This record gives sequence, structure tokens and C-alpha cells, in this order.
Amino acid sequence: MKIKIVTTLAAVLTLSGLYFFKVQKKPFQSTINIPQGWSEYKKKSEEICFQQTETDGLHVSADLDADNISDEAYILKNQENQTFGLFVYLSTAKKFLLVKDLGSDLGQVSLELISPGEVKTACGKGYWDCKADEPELLKLTYPALNVVYCEKSDFALIWKTESQSFSEVWLSD
Repeated sequence: MKIKIVTTLAAVLTLSGLYFFKVQKKPFQSTINIPQGWSEYKKKSEEICFQQTETDGLHVSADLDADNISDEAYILKNQENQTFGLFVYLSTAKKFLLVKDLGSDLGQVSLELISPGEVKTACGKGYWDCKADEPELLKLTYPALNVVYCEKSDFALIWKTESQSFSEVWLSD
């Protein structure tokens, strides 16, 4: 199965570089093959949070791995066992990564972007004591993914260049 990517190269200039990440009205289109056994998913009306952003909550585009090329993140549905997964297509590597298993009940989950800058984490806000490997504050130099459970909690998925993977940091409980 193929997904048509519809994005525009919009840019944000930060102190540490130029980053591309916003979906705009005049699209550039290309096509990529999604992982075998997975498919696009359309939310049911009861799964749409009233605070939805300008996206459908199932797909965002941004330079997620700090290589100055826009990547794609999708929530996809497994055709066999009906579970959901958060995938990121890394444009430079030309491959999909299963970043997070979201289970079988997607509920009101929305995929959004966090712009570069400082973001307080859940422990930094005092929800719980920060563990040794848990930061109080994220200092993002490029966009990160934000997985939001409507009116409940959310966490960030941040690319770690040294491990070539995403790490999870809770932003609220």
C-alpha cells in the first residue's frame, strides 16, 4: 500500500539552525510504501478530540531527525490484529521505524508537533519526582513528536542521534 505525502517546505529559523516542519495549503506530493500489513486509518467521529489542531491527528511532517529534510510520522492500523502503531518515515534513510505500539484501543489519541524551544516535562511540572535519567526541561533544537491522549496525558518522542532512535518523555500525567 502507498501513502501520498502532501507537504510543503515551510521553515523556522532558530538559534541553532533552520528547520522545516509545517503543513501548508500548496502541497508538494510524493508517494512512499507503508510497511506491509499496515494501513491508513480514518478516525471515527467519537475518536476526534474537540481540541484537534489543523491536522487530522494521524499524520504530521517535520524534520524529526535533524538532517534538514522533512520526515513523516503516521498512526497506522495493523490489518491482521487491529492494533495501532506510531511509525516515522525517515526521508534520508528511506525507511519506516515503528516508534511506539499504541495497542488496540486508539481512543482519542492525536499526533502533533512540538516546535523547537524549551518544554517542561511532567516531572518538571511536579507531577512526580524526576528520576536520574528524566529531565525537568527539554531543550529542543528541532521538532519533536507529541502524542496526546485528549484531556488526559501526553508524551514527547524525541530523536536521539547517538542511538538513532526515539526516546519517550512524559509531558503530563
